[in-house]
Order: sequence, then structure tokens, then C-alpha cells
Amino acid sequence: MKTFVVGCFATSVLIAGIIPAAAQRDARAILQAADAAVGATKVNSIQYAATGRISYLGQNFTVADDWPRVDLKNYTMTIDYPSKSERLDYTRVQGNNPARGGGA
Repeated sequence: MKTFVVGCFATSVLIAGIIPAAAQRDARAILQAADAAVGATKVNSIQYAATGRISYLGQNFTVADDWPRVDLKNYTMTIDYPSKSERLDYTRVQGNNPARGGGA
């Protein structure tokens, strides 16, 4: 992802240097040239993948405690632009929450 962002920035700098000064005043021409260089209009979908945790706001036992935790083993979201749809898949497990009451 970092490489992609750096590549987009470098491409936009090159485009800004290549386009004559008169065309730089026209924002539409600049944006169309940048789109042609990176192919943004050809993007049909995007996918995010991650791991981490979810905490439920306002569900803590006392104001001094952290919110209840649920760990995410995997999280994948796919967004499909042509069909205007998304798909979300994740696996969650009980987080490392402190024990409450009971025991001897």
C-alpha cells in the first residue's frame, strides 16, 4: 500500500511537470491526465484485510474499567463498485477480559 501511494504521488508530480503551464490552470485536464496515468476509472473493487479487536462502547461494568473486548482473528471486507455491494467476513473470539465475580 505504501508503495502504491508513493507511486501515485510520483506519477502526479511527473504529470504536473509534463503538462504545460496553460493546461495546469484547467483542473479538469489535470485530473483526467492523472486518471489516465494511474487508471483509477478501471478500478472495479477494493479489499481490506486485517486483524485486531472490537470493543463495545458503553458496555463496561464500571466507569473505571475498559470496554468488553472481542478479538478478531481475521477481518476481510470486499467492496464491488459496479454492483454497489460489499461483503464482510470476520472471525471473532472472546477477548482477554478480566474475570468477574465468583471463585474462591
